[in-house]
Amino acid sequence: MKNTVRFNTPYEDEEPRRDEGRESFNGYAISGDSIVNHRNGVGYGSSQRPFQNLIFVLHGLDEYQKQRLESKIFQQGGSVSSMISERTTYLVTTQEYHDRNTEEINELVKSNNVQIMFDNWIYEAANAANNMHEDIGIIFSIVIQIITVIIAVTEMMITTMMMMMITNMAMRDL
Repeated sequence: MKNTVRFNTPYEDEEPRRDEGRESFNGYAISGDSIVNHRNGVGYGSSQRPFQNLIFVLHGLDEYQKQRLESKIFQQGGSVSSMISERTTYLVTTQEYHDRNTEEINELVKSNNVQIMFDNWIYEAANAANNMHEDIGIIFSIVIQIITVIIAVTEMMITTMMMMMITNMAMRDL
């Protein structure tokens, strides 16, 4: 059994909960393939969301850092919880906080079997995913253009072959 560690949070719903067939984290519900923010009605589709099904706990960050990271995590399909539980994927903190509190952080990670990530990893992973999606869009566009050319060439070949057949048939009749 894992230890449960609680951190201060501005949210009322601090623990993940089941609600009408949906999983909820701090007012964010995951339903099927999308994550929906019930506070302001903003929804994100899960396709191409690198943090889909990942649960993050933010620790040792100031409010501004927490808000920025939460926003980035939600945009990328992840969830943020105010406490470490058996479902937590990553404990996110700063390098500086970790260096000052190494023993505390290591105990949290060890006793709860979670991985530690530094705050800059969130931004790097999200940016890498966005770049990958842009690259996929470019590749998809090129593939569509190639297919269009192949179809056009195939149509020309079929037309040419039909013309040749008609010409051959006409020459036989002479």
